[in-house]
Amino acid sequence: MKGLPPSEQLLAFKLVAELESFTAAAHALNLTQSAVSHQIGRLERRIGFRLFTRSSQHLTLTDAGERYYAAIAEPLSDLMRALENLGDPMGPRRLIIQVESGFAAAWLSPRLQRFVRLHPGIQVEQRRASTLNISDGIELAVKWGNGHWPHYDAEKLLQVDYTPICSPQLASTEPRIYTPNDLRRQTLIHDRQYREWHLWFKLAGVKGADAKRGHVVDDTNLVIDLAISGQGVALCSPQLAKRAIDAGQLVVLFPEFRLQTDEAYYLVTKKGSDLSPRAEAFADWLRAEINTYDV
Repeated sequence: MKGLPPSEQLLAFKLVAELESFTAAAHALNLTQSAVSHQIGRLERRIGFRLFTRSSQHLTLTDAGERYYAAIAEPLSDLMRALENLGDPMGPRRLIIQVESGFAAAWLSPRLQRFVRLHPGIQVEQRRASTLNISDGIELAVKWGNGHWPHYDAEKLLQVDYTPICSPQLASTEPRIYTPNDLRRQTLIHDRQYREWHLWFKLAGVKGADAKRGHVVDDTNLVIDLAISGQGVALCSPQLAKRAIDAGQLVVLFPEFRLQTDEAYYLVTKKGSDLSPRAEAFADWLRAEINTYDV
C-alpha cells in the first residue's frame, strides 16, 4: 500500500518500542491497551511484516522492527517538536532522554510520576540507550559503563552490586540450594557477559564452577524475567530487581556475598554543553532520587 501510514499508528509503534510495553504506551497515549494493540496490528498489516515478537514474559522488536524504528523515530520526534513549537511561543516542553532499558524499567519508570508532579509542564520522552552516541536533540542520557567516554561528561548516579537471585519455586526444588557451592549444579543466567559470575564464584569461595554455563542475554529486564520464570539462577542487582523481590517473585540467595564491579549507571551529557532549564530540572531530580534511594 502506497503512502505514509497514519500518524497515530506510527506514534503507537514508537512508544511501544521505546517503553517495551503495550500497557505503558497505552497510558502515555491515554488509550486502552487493546486500542494500542489494534494500531500496531493495522500498521503491521499495512507494511507487510511483524514489528514485535510477543511472549508472556517479554516484548521485543523483530529485526525488521528495529530497522523500522530506526527509520521513523527521529523524524517523527522532529515533526512533533516542530508542531509543539508552533503552538508554544516559549519553546518546546518535551525533554528527550536516552536511558538503558534495565534502569528505565526497574528504576526510572516507577518513579517518573514524581517528576511529572513536580514539573507538570515538562513532557519526558524516553529512548533506549542502545549505543554510546547521544543523538541530536537529546540533552542527557543514563548509560551503563565505566564512565570513561571521549566527548562526553559522565557523573556516577548509581553503583549496583550483584548477588544470585531466583524464583522461590526454583530455590525450593531438589537439588536444593543451601550453599554457594550448590550453584555449580544450577543453570546460570548471565547479564551481557560471563565475567560477573566468574568474579562472584571467586568472592564466595566456590572452586571448580563452570562460570560459562547457562543463558547470556544483553537486557537486564530479560535477565529478571528469566529468573522469575524459573529458567535458572541470575546474577543480578537486587536494586534493579527490587519490585520482583518485594512482590515475592524472586528471592535473594546469598545476600552476604555482594559483588561490586568498576561499572555503574552514569548521567551522561555532551562535553561542554549547556543544558536547558528542563534538562537541568530533570538532572537535579534524578540526583535527589538517587540520594534518597533505599537499596
